[in-house]
Amino acid sequence: MHRRRASLSFLLAAAVAVAQDTPRPAKEILRDFDRVAMPSFSDGADAESVRRFRQAIDDGCRRKAELAAELQRSHPEHERLPELLAIRWAGMTNALGEADAVLTELTPLLKIDALRDDLRREALRALARARIASAACTNLERLDAVTDLIELGDKDYAFAASCLLDLVEQHVVDPATQRMLLDLAVEQWPDKPYGGRPAKRWLQLIDRIGRPFADELPAAQRPWFVDHTRDAAEFTVVQVWTGWPHTGDGGKDPEIEALRALRRDFGARVRLLGLLNGDLAERLPAATEAGVDWPQIELPDPEPMACPFGAPRVGFYFVLDRDGRIAGIAGRATLLRQRIDQIGRSASR
Repeated sequence: MHRRRASLSFLLAAAVAVAQDTPRPAKEILRDFDRVAMPSFSDGADAESVRRFRQAIDDGCRRKAELAAELQRSHPEHERLPELLAIRWAGMTNALGEADAVLTELTPLLKIDALRDDLRREALRALARARIASAACTNLERLDAVTDLIELGDKDYAFAASCLLDLVEQHVVDPATQRMLLDLAVEQWPDKPYGGRPAKRWLQLIDRIGRPFADELPAAQRPWFVDHTRDAAEFTVVQVWTGWPHTGDGGKDPEIEALRALRRDFGARVRLLGLLNGDLAERLPAATEAGVDWPQIELPDPEPMACPFGAPRVGFYFVLDRDGRIAGIAGRATLLRQRIDQIGRSASR
């Protein structure tokens, strides 16, 4: 009796093991993948609602990533595999903060000579996005990945162009390097709405380097600027912003927090000012709540100072030298420290 029970237990365990090792049909995996619901918006603006919204996005991205990996293991030739893997890699990079894991996954995949063309295309797109997102990559590595996208042809122009402009906006602050990359965008896509056009507007901002910042302001705003730049700060950072602060799970806007850290570390050497493209009375309370405590003024005509990449929440930054001349343009607050250090080194030579 005991022997029979042992035999039945062994057979049951073996059957379970076989069942676990047997790949599920592709249609079941795809059914589960397509059923994963991704929230479109938060049900409230309070911190708890935002936290739930972000958690739902993370959970959905993680589940889709798992199912895409299952399809890749079980049905590597399935026609929908490139689509699912593209969603997997995008979710890991953009939502889950796992760009380095994506790079680890893509490295051996892109070494396969016989890799399907459609899968190689999606892998190259994911590679560029992951390199831009990863702090471990160099700008040269990022540019190499974007160049590979450009070589894919006009079909992928919008994706390649957005990656190139993101490289400038998020990682490059040296004006000469900015100009080189933006010239490339104009050369590749001279009249495209997501390529050459925003690049030309960014180049117009760079052309202002060396000019007195006060001269770039409308006449009505110049006295305000003069009044707030009488002290002997070595650098002035002018924040040009358009929208509401963007708070994450901790209720902090990363751009605003980076500005506060810059001021804390540099002390009296750096002053912060803000130009708002929008209704100051409407937007300033939310900005104040998010930690903006430096002087702000509303621009009556935002177009001359409009961000070339549309209307992001915080826009972009001018770096001014001691004399109030424009010394640099930055697309992210995290780049300001680098540009200030560059200006300081140049002045000491």
